[in-house]
Amino acid sequence: MKLSLKDNKYLEWFYPLFFIVCYMQARGLLPWKLPGEGIIIWPFRLFVIYIGIKALLANNNKCLSLLLYLVYSLASIILLISYGLPLSIYFMTLPFYVSPILMAYVGMDARDLSSKFYKYTYWSTIVMLAVGVYLYAVKPGWYQAAMVNRWESNWFYEGLTIDFATLAETMRFSSFMLTSYATQYFGLFAMAYSLAELLKSKTSKGKNLYSLLSAFVFVILILSMQRASIVSAIAMIFLFVLYDILHHRHMKTKMLQILFGVGIFAFFIYMAATDLGALILDRFSSVGKAYSERSGMTTNMLEGFSSMVFGTGLGTGGVRAARAGLKAVSDANYTKILVEQGIVGCVLFFSFIIQTCHRIIKYFKYYAMEGAFLLSILIAMIGSNALDFSLYIIPFWYAMGRVWNKEYLQNQIINKDHI
Repeated sequence: MKLSLKDNKYLEWFYPLFFIVCYMQARGLLPWKLPGEGIIIWPFRLFVIYIGIKALLANNNKCLSLLLYLVYSLASIILLISYGLPLSIYFMTLPFYVSPILMAYVGMDARDLSSKFYKYTYWSTIVMLAVGVYLYAVKPGWYQAAMVNRWESNWFYEGLTIDFATLAETMRFSSFMLTSYATQYFGLFAMAYSLAELLKSKTSKGKNLYSLLSAFVFVILILSMQRASIVSAIAMIFLFVLYDILHHRHMKTKMLQILFGVGIFAFFIYMAATDLGALILDRFSSVGKAYSERSGMTTNMLEGFSSMVFGTGLGTGGVRAARAGLKAVSDANYTKILVEQGIVGCVLFFSFIIQTCHRIIKYFKYYAMEGAFLLSILIAMIGSNALDFSLYIIPFWYAMGRVWNKEYLQNQIINKDHI
């Protein structure tokens, strides 16, 4: 069983269609007013499973460490049974955590060597963020109602009510996705792609375009007030600037970097003089505090740790476990992996990450986008359960699969498609 050209064509339009459905959900034009949730989103999830399993069967021999990690994750149901934990946690976690991993095998597939999935996802993300600018500034009535509905639908706010005026005081940039986590993860993908295309561009028009888009996405990530995304974005900028200084030394590129830096500096100066700016700068300055908060949660979680070697099973350390009344960690992905899958699972996971990093470093000029994206997610995992964000994290796993796609690399080399 192999992926067909039609499968790849459907994949290219995955996120443009997904964002359209989410917008219509937010407007109340489709069932379930929470974008990205409800039965209407399940065709997207089922497509991921369908195309992922086909790709897995065709490409399972390309990365042993990832295959072992995937098998170990699936087999962890045995651990839940042995500890008498509710199996519902495991089955609710599968489509949100495991199915996105299958997209790595789609990225490994040799039948599609183009970058159309990247491009379609990127430009649809830019449109989503651009629409968000309008919503953030104008705040139409339907958007206010949708944001209030989103807040009140959170399980930990059950029974509480709020008005939009109160919500707006600390509102994070969410666009019509109605959650800043969507801004964070799609924004990090867009940031990595923009910066890579900036250094790939051979014309001043291309460089100017992607400089502006990089600055735009960076500002959006700041407005999301997600501390992990701010740190990750800065790390990506530093990575690309350092690489460009060491390898390119083109005066035009350096000038664009200077203009980019001046623009960001001017933005911070402006924001510092406004109430919103003070709120954003407070979030930015509390990055260290965020990680100390997570360490307290981690300590509390590990006190009840049952199995250091094998873990307690998939889903037993995350938000679904918390809903079931178990000890859990909602914002520390590394701890979550340790608790759920133990040392064995951690070894398998980090074996995959280390091997992937080795390939990226070896061929960095071809895998610059993937490398920056990986860096951002590894940083984000310190303060969030990044890999649990289902449909938001699919571009990451697809990108990791590209790193293991030898035919894709050869195609990049032949076409001299590099930074």
